[in-house]
Amino acid sequence: MDKKMLDEIRRKAGKFGLSIDPKFNVDPLTEAKNRLRVAEGKLKAATDENEVKVISFHINKLKQNIEAMESMNLGNIEQNGE
Repeated sequence: MDKKMLDEIRRKAGKFGLSIDPKFNVDPLTEAKNRLRVAEGKLKAATDENEVKVISFHINKLKQNIEAMESMNLGNIEQNGE
């Protein structure tokens, strides 16, 4: 996926009150999970086909981010011997 296409998807996601990148003012993993819940709720309420596509992409991106953050946390725990 090229940068122009990703920027367009981000712009459309912002139009629906969604953001692909979590804000890091709180725990990033918690923030991403909260955004995922909000996005799933918006997907249920979506009526337009384009809106469904954008929100679905956003949900998939959030799930990828959450998986990456969780795997990084697991790696840190294993390295610390906990």
